[in-house]
Amino acid sequence: MTAPEFREILDDYVSSSRELLEKAEESLLAVESADAALTVAGLAELKRLFHTLKGNSAMMGFDAVANAAHAMEDALACCGTGDASAEEEVVALLLAAIGRVSTAFRAGVVPETSPPDWDEVLSALSRAGAAVSAAAPGGHEPVGAPAAVDEAIRVLGARARSLRVSHASLERLLELSGELHILLASATERVRRLAARDPSDEAAAASEGLEALRRTFGLLEHEVFATRLVPVGTVFSRFRRLVRDLSRELGKEVDFVVQGEETTFDKSVVDELGEPLLHLVRNALDHGVETPQEREAHGKPRRATLTLAARQVSSLAEVAVLDDGAGIDLARVRRTAAEKGLRTAGMEDASLLDLVFLPAFSTRTGVSAISGRGVGLDVVKASVERLGGSVRVRSRAGAGTEFRLTFPLTLAQTNALLVSVDGETFALPVSFLEETVRLEEGELHRVASHGVLQFRDRIVPALDAGAFLGTGRTSEGRRRFASVLSGGGRQKALLVDHPLETVRIVVKPLDESLGRPLGIAGATLLGDGRVVMILDAIGLLDAHLDELRTAAGREL
Repeated sequence: MTAPEFREILDDYVSSSRELLEKAEESLLAVESADAALTVAGLAELKRLFHTLKGNSAMMGFDAVANAAHAMEDALACCGTGDASAEEEVVALLLAAIGRVSTAFRAGVVPETSPPDWDEVLSALSRAGAAVSAAAPGGHEPVGAPAAVDEAIRVLGARARSLRVSHASLERLLELSGELHILLASATERVRRLAARDPSDEAAAASEGLEALRRTFGLLEHEVFATRLVPVGTVFSRFRRLVRDLSRELGKEVDFVVQGEETTFDKSVVDELGEPLLHLVRNALDHGVETPQEREAHGKPRRATLTLAARQVSSLAEVAVLDDGAGIDLARVRRTAAEKGLRTAGMEDASLLDLVFLPAFSTRTGVSAISGRGVGLDVVKASVERLGGSVRVRSRAGAGTEFRLTFPLTLAQTNALLVSVDGETFALPVSFLEETVRLEEGELHRVASHGVLQFRDRIVPALDAGAFLGTGRTSEGRRRFASVLSGGGRQKALLVDHPLETVRIVVKPLDESLGRPLGIAGATLLGDGRVVMILDAIGLLDAHLDELRTAAGREL
C-alpha cells in the first residue's frame, strides 16, 4: 500500500471514529440530562457504536483504542439491571472514557499504548460494572446482540450510497466552477456585442446556444455548491459535553437547547465556527448564567437555559447564542468606557453594547480562568469577520443576552450591485443591500460631523463612498444615489454616483501580502475583463465601531 493510500484510509478511520464517539456521547448525555434509565433500543445502539469502533480500531492496529472500546462495550452489559444509582455512575464513567479517547482523536494523535488517564477511567468503569453485576448475579442477556449482527450483515451487504471526498478536491472543483463562470460571462458579453452589430440568424442561433449552455452550467453550479453545504449540527453537538462539564464546575444548573441543527452552511463557515462559539458559550456560562440561588432570589427558575440556534435568512446564514441569565450591565459598561477614555454620552444602547468587542474591554473586576466579558469577544469578532460575517449583541437586564452571528450563505459566489464612485466601479453584495434610492433635495442632513439620510420614516447614518474609499471627491452633496445597507440590526446609507447593474460575481480573496485594505473585502473579474473591488459591507456598517477601536488602542 502506498503512503497516500494509507493516509486516505487513516483519515477515514479518524473521521468515522470521531463520528461514532460523538453519537455515543450525545446518546449518553441525553440519558443523563433526562435523569432516565437507558432503554433497550438505546443500549443496542450504544453497543453497536462501541462494537464498530472496536472492530475498526483492531483492523487498523490501534489496540489501545480497540481495548478502550471493548471496555466501554462490556460496561453496557451492566446496565438495565434496575439499579438506577449504579447505572448513573456507569453512564458518568462512560462519558469520561469517551472524553479521554475523543481528546486524542481531536488532537490527531492515536496512542499506540493506553495512556495513564485512559487506564484510570477504564479501571473505574470496570469496577463499577463489576459492582452492578454482583448486585444482579443472574445478569441478563446482552441487549440487542442479534440486532447488532443483523445490522452488520445489512450494512456489509448494502451498496455504498455516499463517497468521502477530500476538502481540497471540493475547493478545486469550486475554483474551476468559478473560472468557468467568468469565461461564460465573457463569452456572453462578446456574443451580445456581435449580435448588436450583426443581427443575422447565425448570430441569433449562437446567442440561443450560449444561453442554453448558461442554464446547464447553472444547474451544475448549484450541485457544486450543494456539495459544500454541511449541517451546522456537526459543530453544535460538540458543545453538549462542554456545557455539562463547565456548568457542574461552576455550580450552575443549565439546560442546553439546540435549534436548527439540520440547517446547512458552507463547509468553510462550519469548519471555523467552533472557535467563536467556544468563546461565547464559555462566556455565557461563566458570566451570563446565575447560580441556582441567585436565580431563585430573583424569582427565576433554578435551571437556566442556554440555546444554540441556526437558520437561513434569504442569502444569509445566522447562528445565535442565547442565555436567560442576568444580561449585560450597561451602567458598568459606561463606567468601564470612561476609565478607558471613551466618550459614551448620547450613545444608544446598541452602540454601547458594541464596546464589549473592543480589545481588553472587560467589565469584570476579577480574573476568571474560564472567560471574561470583553476578554475573548474581540477574538470572536475577528474570527467572524474573517469569514465575511458580522456579530451583534443584544441584552436585557435580568432577562439574558443574545449574540447573533451572520454570514454569507456561500463564500464563493454572490449577487452584487455594481456602483460607480468617482469614475470607478465597485461591487456591493446585495445580501446586505436593502434598497438604492435617488437622493432628493432635503433628504441628506448633517448632524455634528456626520451625515444622515432621512430614509422613509427613519434617520439613517450616511457614509460618502468617495471619502471612505479615498477615490477623490468627498462632497456628499454631489452624490446622486444612496445604497441603504442593513445587517445585524444596523443600517447605513452609502452615497454613490450611480447604480449600474446587478450581476453574479465570483469572490476572489485578496493576496495576503496586500493586507486588508479599508472597505475592501475581495475582488472579482467581470465578463468584459475588468477587475472590480468588492466592497466590505460589514466594514461599512461597522465604520463607527472601527473609529472607537482605534481610539481605544491609543488609550490602552
